[in-house]
Amino acid sequence: MEKQTNQSTSVAVEECQAVQKTPTINHSTRKKRRSLFHRDIKTKRRCHRSPESDGCTDERNVGDSIVVTREMVKCGKGHTCDLAFLPTSAVDRHKLHIDSLPHSILLHIFRCLSLHDLLRRVCLVSKHWRDMGRDPDLWRVVNLKGQNKVTDDVIRRLTSYSHNVLWVDVTDSRLVTNEGISLVAKQCSQLRVLKLIRCLQLTDQAFTSIAANCPHLTTLCLDVCFALTDTALEKMASGCHKLQVLCLNQCSKVTDAGVKAIGKGCPDLKTLSLDQCVKVSDGCLPDLVGGCPQLEVLKCMKCDLTTRGLAQFTQLSQLRVLEVSQIASVNNESVMKIVRNCRHLESLDLSLCTSITDVCVDFIARNVHNLRSLHLVSCSLTDQALISLGAHSRTIETLDVGWCERITAQGAIKISETCPTLQYLGLMRCDLITIAMMELLVEKFPRVKYSTMWLDCNRLIRMARSQGFVHSAPSLRI
Repeated sequence: MEKQTNQSTSVAVEECQAVQKTPTINHSTRKKRRSLFHRDIKTKRRCHRSPESDGCTDERNVGDSIVVTREMVKCGKGHTCDLAFLPTSAVDRHKLHIDSLPHSILLHIFRCLSLHDLLRRVCLVSKHWRDMGRDPDLWRVVNLKGQNKVTDDVIRRLTSYSHNVLWVDVTDSRLVTNEGISLVAKQCSQLRVLKLIRCLQLTDQAFTSIAANCPHLTTLCLDVCFALTDTALEKMASGCHKLQVLCLNQCSKVTDAGVKAIGKGCPDLKTLSLDQCVKVSDGCLPDLVGGCPQLEVLKCMKCDLTTRGLAQFTQLSQLRVLEVSQIASVNNESVMKIVRNCRHLESLDLSLCTSITDVCVDFIARNVHNLRSLHLVSCSLTDQALISLGAHSRTIETLDVGWCERITAQGAIKISETCPTLQYLGLMRCDLITIAMMELLVEKFPRVKYSTMWLDCNRLIRMARSQGFVHSAPSLRI
């Protein structure tokens, strides 16, 4: 059978070449060649006219050894056809090689590789691949997140491959210094996104250089950069007017002066994260709210805010995400004012605000129609809060009422039954809900992921077992 296959394929190739080289042939020759062509192996084939031409396409599958060719032959209908698949033994000269792919496709493949593969393996394949690995299009995004051995020299070389670097991420890179970041800022004047999260060694020298050389920045993440001060923020506000996302979480030296400068200099700001900036108070909010009316995401966990400052948030009509957790002054009245004016809220975090009660949650359920995520950890709630959410909210997907000691199984069952969109319900340390009741909830409402100490520990044990770890202890009971 294999011999017959090779013979018929060779005839097909010869026929293809004859068609291309001999424009005119007599009737008998054409009839003979046609008969030879159709004396083919018994394979799946179909012939159809191509929408782009007057010919048709002929496809064959000969075992597993096939290559794609562009040879043209005459099919049984008299059309010029493309012989799409031929055995490799017959047309070795038509084998495709990855280097024959268009430049753009090969670049697209390289973009899917990790940084390690691109730098350590691709360049060793061939000179062509080494040159391709340094193509400027591959280095518009330089992602060095978690690469804790990256030095100034490494980041300088990587950002020098392209004159149009748009994204640089050196999160957790503890060896990069002020000089390295300053050099990056000078080389990458078109930079749009810069992430320097947990780069504890950086000071205002690096941040000032960014402000002076990167006027097109839209996203800047400086979380846990403890040395950042108001001086650098004022420079950024005057040099980076296009900022839309600014993250300053745990920048403990930032005060009202720095936030005021951002409010005055960055009118397009949409996301501002100030979690645990404990020196930020009410004084900066009028300038921030008045200067950045497009704010959609605002995070102020543990900031030094009062009810007077919280009242400023009512002017942010575009607000979608608000986090005011762990602020002692947050109460029912202040939250209800915000909710009444911010109709587009999708996520609200009031965790550790012990003054929040069932009344506030009922008001939220009745008035916020796009709410998807609500965090109420350690608030003063009862089952009535869950019942109200189940009765009035038709969009909520994530609800966390952990450490609300008066929540019982009745409330958990009610919201699981009446809220069809609920996907996650946090019940950590709601000790009035027994293990037996949790097992019943998990079985009755499989669409909802419940979180308790007992359930989370069991999930962890099952995950460990699935990865090969052996756990011989009896079932955990907490």
